[in-house]
Amino acid sequence: MKQFEQPLNTPVITTKHVMQDKSVIVYVAHHEEDGSWVFTGAEDFLPKYAMVITLEKMLEHDASILEVADMPVGYYAIRKDKNSPWRVVTPK
Repeated sequence: MKQFEQPLNTPVITTKHVMQDKSVIVYVAHHEEDGSWVFTGAEDFLPKYAMVITLEKMLEHDASILEVADMPVGYYAIRKDKNSPWRVVTPK
């Protein structure tokens, strides 16, 4: 089974839409600048809806993100809905 290299207490970015409104995670980014992770739904990402939680809380919320745990820095992954497979996109 895939695992994240980062410790479970690593801060990650998500949105209130995902955590409070139960929006499905359809976008995952592993940022090149600092190696941070971002997990968002289909809604536009606006800073006023951003949340910082631990990787552990994110995994408890949606364990399907383990499918992209080994995604390299600088890449992102998308999917249509909860039942769709992740498609990892290489940077240009």
